[in-house]
Amino acid sequence: MSTHTNEKLPPIKELSPEEAWELFDRQAQAWLGVSGEEFIRRYDAGEISADDLDYNNDVIALYIMMPRKHEDKDTESA
Repeated sequence: MSTHTNEKLPPIKELSPEEAWELFDRQAQAWLGVSGEEFIRRYDAGEISADDLDYNNDVIALYIMMPRKHEDKDTESA
């Protein structure tokens, strides 16, 4: 398999699950003022929505960053 690189783009760094959680938690605190766990709780309860225009971009970005373990739980209940 060949790898194509583009010198104009920064290198991609894969995060460990712990690093990913730390980044998610830090961004939730910076963007919404809540912990990562609180964001997930509020999102699951429907208290935070990407439809809320005050937080739209932040909620979408955090949803994308949400730990995979949580996403797996969502697909199991569907």
